[in-house]
Amino acid sequence: VYYAVFCGFASPFDQVQTWHNSFHDQGAMGPHHDPGDTLRAWMQWFHTNNPKCLYDPVAGSRREAEWDDHGEAYPAAWQGPGILATLTVPAGLMRISLYFYNKDGHSGSNRFRDYPVTMGRTHRGRVVGPLARCRVENFWGGVYKRFLVRGPAKLLVTIHRNHSLNTILTAIFIDRLTRITAMDRRLPISFLGKRVNPPAVGVMRRSVARQIEPAEALWHETKHLDYGPRSVDERHSIRIECLRAAVAQNAPAWVRARWRWGLRIWRRRDRARLASKIRAGRALELKVPGSMDPSVYKAGFAAQWWPYQ
Repeated sequence: VYYAVFCGFASPFDQVQTWHNSFHDQGAMGPHHDPGDTLRAWMQWFHTNNPKCLYDPVAGSRREAEWDDHGEAYPAAWQGPGILATLTVPAGLMRISLYFYNKDGHSGSNRFRDYPVTMGRTHRGRVVGPLARCRVENFWGGVYKRFLVRGPAKLLVTIHRNHSLNTILTAIFIDRLTRITAMDRRLPISFLGKRVNPPAVGVMRRSVARQIEPAEALWHETKHLDYGPRSVDERHSIRIECLRAAVAQNAPAWVRARWRWGLRIWRRRDRARLASKIRAGRALELKVPGSMDPSVYKAGFAAQWWPYQ
C-alpha cells in the first residue's frame, strides 16, 4: 500500500500513512446539507479484537472509526448529504480500494445502508464522468470496493446516501501496480518496520531447483509484461499456474509461501502468524514511554462523535 487513509482513526483527525508526498486526499460532505454542518469523524471502538475492524499500525491494535455524513439528522427522503473524497494520484497504474464496515448493521435502520458509489475525474473545477460506479450493500462483514485508475489524475469519489440512515466510510487505500522502483524495495512496510515482511528465503536442493526452474523462470518473466489493466489480470493468472506447478513438483515450503505472498493468497496458518505479529507489535507499543493503553478508555470512548474540521 503506497497510501492509506484510516478515516477518523485519530478522531477528530485521520491516520494518513504514506512514504510518498505525491498522494493527497480530502473528505467532505456532499453539497446538499444544512448550513454549518460538517463531515464527522466518528470513533466507535478505540480498541477491539473484532477481525472486521482494520488494524491501526500507529496504535498497534484494531480500531473502528469512520467518516460519517450526519445523515441521521436529515429526513429519509433528503437527497444527500453523502460523502465526497477528492484523491490526487501520481503517474502510473493505481488500484484505489475503499473499505466499508457496517458495524451496527444487524438491527434497526442500520440494516438498510445501501450506497451507490461513483468515481469521476476533475478537470478545471469540473467533474468529468462518472467514469466508474459500484454499489455497497450487505456489508456487516466488511467489504472492499476497488477501482483501477491511471495517473496522474485528480479524482472525485462520491458515496451517495441513497435514503440510508447515514453514509459511512472506514478507509481508503491506494496501491501502485506499475513497476516497483529500487527505492520502493528498500522501504519497510509502513509503520510496521520489519515485523511483517515476505517469508524468508531458504535453501533448495539442486535437483528440486531444476524441477521448478521452468515455473520460476515464467514467474519472473511476468515482471516484464506491459503494466496495463489487462496485463495485471494476465500476470496474476500466469503466476497462479506457476504456483500450481511448484506445488505439483513438491517445491520447498518457503518457495510456495513466497509465491502465495506475491499472489495475496492467505491460508489459516498465515493469518494466525500475522495475528501473533500484531499482538507482538501491540505489546511493544505499550512499552514505549508516553504511549496510551486503550483499555483505559474502554466503552466510555464509544458512542461519541466529533465534528470533522
